[in-house]
Amino acid sequence: DSLRLRVFGLVLVALLPVIGLSLYNEFTHAQARARDVQQDAEQTAVLLGSQLARLETGIEQTLRVLSRDASVVQGQADDCNRYVADLKFEFNGRSEIGVADLTGAVFCLSRKLPPINISDRLYFREAAAQGEFSVGEFAVGRAAGAKAMHFGYPVLTPEGRVRGVAFAPLNLEWLGAQLAKTPLPAQSTITVADRNGTVLV
Repeated sequence: DSLRLRVFGLVLVALLPVIGLSLYNEFTHAQARARDVQQDAEQTAVLLGSQLARLETGIEQTLRVLSRDASVVQGQADDCNRYVADLKFEFNGRSEIGVADLTGAVFCLSRKLPPINISDRLYFREAAAQGEFSVGEFAVGRAAGAKAMHFGYPVLTPEGRVRGVAFAPLNLEWLGAQLAKTPLPAQSTITVADRNGTVLV
C-alpha cells in the first residue's frame, strides 16, 4: 500500500505540469474568446450608433428644410399641407410630418385629421424655448396613433423669432424592422431607449 501511494504520488507530481498547462491553455483561450465577444459587441454598438446618428441627422435636415419653406414661415396652412403630404413619401418610416404654431396647435399635417395640440410634448417645448433641434421621448402619436420617438425643429420668422415648431415622429415599428436586419454576434440583442430609460426597441 505504501508503495502504491508513493507510485501514485510520483505519477501525480509528473502530471501536475501537464494539468497546469491544460488549465492555463483553457484559461487563455477563454480570455481570448471573451475579448473576441467584447470586440464584436463594441463593433456592433459603434455600427448601430452610426446608423441611429445618420437617421437623426436625416430627420434634422428634413425638418430644417421644412421649417424654412415660405408656406410654413407664413403659416399658410393649405400650401403647407400639400408640401408635407408630398414630403412624407420621401420620409420613410417617420409617421406624420407637421407644423404647429407657438400655442401647440397643429395647422399643417401630412394628412387631414381633427384639431391636434402638441404643446405638452417635450420636443415641442424644447424646440420652442431653445430655438434648436430637439429630440423628444417615447409617445403615442396623436396623428397616426403609432408608438414613436418625436423630433422638433423651430420655425423662425425673418427676424429670427420662433413662431412655431416643425415635427416628425419616428415610427418605432419601422425602426425595429430596420434594426432586425443588422447582423449580430451569437446570442446578442439590441436595446434602444430614450432619455428616460424607456425601451423603444
